[in-house]
Parts: sequence; C-alpha cells; structure tokens
Amino acid sequence: MVSALLANTVEVDEIELARRDILRQLNISKNLRKNAVGIMHCNNEFIKSGVVGAICDRLPFPVVGINTLLNSSSLGLMDHMLLTVCVLTSDKVNFAVSLSDPMGKPPDLRPLSKMYVEAENLLSRRPAFMLLYCGNHCMSSLGERVMASLDEFSDQVPIFGSMPADFTTELKDPRIIYNGVAYKDRAAIVLVEGRVTPVFSVQNVPLWKGIQQRAIVTESEGNLISQVNGLPAAEFMESLGLCWYGQITGHISLPVFLDRNDGNPPVVRTIFGQTPEGALLLTGDAPVNSTMGFGSLDETEVLRAAAMLGQSMRELYSNIFYVYSCASRNFSLGLNYLGEMERFDSVAERKLPYIFSYSSGEFCPVTNPDGSLSNRYHNMSIASIAF
Repeated sequence: MVSALLANTVEVDEIELARRDILRQLNISKNLRKNAVGIMHCNNEFIKSGVVGAICDRLPFPVVGINTLLNSSSLGLMDHMLLTVCVLTSDKVNFAVSLSDPMGKPPDLRPLSKMYVEAENLLSRRPAFMLLYCGNHCMSSLGERVMASLDEFSDQVPIFGSMPADFTTELKDPRIIYNGVAYKDRAAIVLVEGRVTPVFSVQNVPLWKGIQQRAIVTESEGNLISQVNGLPAAEFMESLGLCWYGQITGHISLPVFLDRNDGNPPVVRTIFGQTPEGALLLTGDAPVNSTMGFGSLDETEVLRAAAMLGQSMRELYSNIFYVYSCASRNFSLGLNYLGEMERFDSVAERKLPYIFSYSSGEFCPVTNPDGSLSNRYHNMSIASIAF
C-alpha cells in the first residue's frame, strides 16, 4: 500500500517560512514509512527565489517534479503562485529515481537509456509503472521521441508523466525539478516497484470537434511542415483564415488532428510556432502524405471532461490521484482560468488525495481493444493515474 502526504505553501519570498510550512504539514517524523519519494509542482518563481532548493534540502528522500503555470490539490488551494508537494511513502512499495545527463539541442536521446538502467538497477523486479518528467524545449516533437525511446528501453513499462509548462503562453522556460535543482534539458524518472495496480485515463479533443476539411502534408522534415496541399504552409493557413499577415493566430489552442496513415490511430498535436520562412512547427513529426485537419477546444468541452474525470475518481478505490492537463486547455478558458480545476474538485468531492497540474505534453498509456496498454504521448489532453 502507498500512502500520500500532501503539503503546499504560497510563501515564495520567505524561504524559512516556506520550509517550515511544508515540514509542518508533512509531519515526517510521524507519517513517513520505510520508502518515500516526493513529487513537486510549482511556479518558476519558487525556483528562482531558492524556496525549492531549501525545501528539498530538508527532505530525507528524493524529490522530482516540474514548474507549472497553475496547480492545485485536495488540500483546497489552487493558484498560480503555489508550491505543492506530494510524498508517496510505503513499507512494501519501492521507489527508484534517476536523472538523465543533458540531452542538448537538438536533443540526443542516448542519455535516456543510461537514466533508465541506473534506476532499474536499484530494483529487484520489473516496475509496476514509471513516472516521467521531461525538460528541454517542451514545444517540439521531443515528447514523442522520448516516449518511444523509454518504451523500448523499459520493455513497455507503463509510463505516466508530464512536460513542464511555465507561466508564459510561449512556454519559454520549462524546467524539471530534481532534488532541489531545476533543469531545462534533462529528464527524470521514478520507477515504482511492488504490488501496485495503476489505473490510467486520458481524454483528448474529440475527433468530432475537427472541421471537415482535410489537407495533405506535401513537404516536411521531422516536425517542420513547409508545404500543405502543394501550397506554402503559411499560404495554406491563410486560406483557412488562420493566418494574418504571415502570422498564425491562436495556434497554441488550435488542435491539429494528424493521421500519419501508418496504421495507427490519428493523434492530436499543436502548432507551437513557425519559422521565418513560414513553415509550421508541430509538437510531433508529420511525414509527407500525412493527413491534417483542424479542430477547436472551447470552455464547454474542457469543463465537460473535467467533470467526467472527477466522477471517475469518486468511483475508484485507490490511494492517490494525479492529474495533468495541457496548458492549452487552460488558455481556452479565458478569464475563467480556474474553471477546470474547480469543476474537477467539485465533482470529485476530494474523495482521494489528489494533485492537479498543468503541462505542455502528457505521457499516459491508452488501453487497446484486447485490454493491453500502449504508451502514448499526448497534446491538449487531460490525463490521470490512480494507484
């Protein structure tokens, strides 16, 4: 059995107050069991001020996590300027953590193998699942590649986790946290070993939300699309009313339905920018002859999915619930920026301890028709794990 200890603080400038706040709530001397690991979510300001490092220095177990634009938990607070720690602790379940070497730009995925082996060597059995936090520049096709690499190295151990999302709409400063230090170009994992049965859920933008018009990628390299339907990418986007004076509008919240025509189901990806030449930069590779379509993500859909997830949590018999929602879902809420978290919290009724954070890419398995799991990287989704 795994127990979850939750603590949070809004003290971003007063290091000692923040540290005492967290330690008081966790009450480690009373609550900590034989094995433990901490998961931390916070605004980047907590990293810059030294609060993250100071807290981790006083915790007698490893801590991994991400910076995020907004987070909440079953403790009730939900805010931009909030640091939340969830400690997983158990006498019978083991946790092994590891940090990759720098992946650099363009990213070199070879450090991922070393990272996984280092953590795996600390365990005696196959992990029940893996928590993954991956830095580098989140708005790229890196997420897909990291997922594929770790899926291979681990022999398909179920993977759940997040890419960081800072406070800017451009997501320019994404960082993972590992034992009090923040990194842009590394990944960190937690392998969970023992009698744990994780339950995964992911909700993407529904395919029926896509527009009927479809297009063919006619020139591309990796995740860079330079021609669509034989037209320069910017010109094609302008023909749909999605580009003004050569600049794409509202692209972060624009779902792209991508069918690579390779026998796998279509995926939802996001356009995160464009080159000076007008080529589109996608959060996933788009081979030539892939089919593209565009959809919409609005407040109604975001709140509907949050309510469904809250209802599913009420029906589970687990010890902890983690939720990662894409930052684009938050952007689509406009002024109602707390709406998704509030809807989830009100429906879930805090039946289980939970943490909820925004991300820029979600790692979560999907269930195949035969009941088996396949690891997947998602965009614009809301994903959860219960265990």
